[in-house]
Amino acid sequence: MRSKWLPIALFVTLFGTGCPRAYVQPTGFVPGGAMASITIQNVSNYDIYQLYMSSSSDPNWGNDHLGQNILPANGGTVTLTMPCDTYDIKVIDEDGDECTMMQQPLCSDNAWLITNEELLSCEGYR
Repeated sequence: MRSKWLPIALFVTLFGTGCPRAYVQPTGFVPGGAMASITIQNVSNYDIYQLYMSSSSDPNWGNDHLGQNILPANGGTVTLTMPCDTYDIKVIDEDGDECTMMQQPLCSDNAWLITNEELLSCEGYR
């Protein structure tokens, strides 16, 4: 279950991808619906070990979209293809710290940055 409404810096910006694409089919997927790509780049100094994106209408987080991989610090990227929807996003860093961002619309090609400032703000250092 989701527990926090903590902000995380995922600024919409365009950049290249460095990791293979992964297709993700979240709960509530409707065949034939519009799809969107999101590229997430970790420009923080902290490796991201888990990444969850679920429809905001779903009370569960579902699967970790990184699986056995990590999103490396200082520029690592991952690109996901998702059905258009409003998503809640949770990342867990190398220390086990969680950051969540709620009610994020996704229905076009997007790119998000994860920064030190916002990861630290989730821990109360801001």
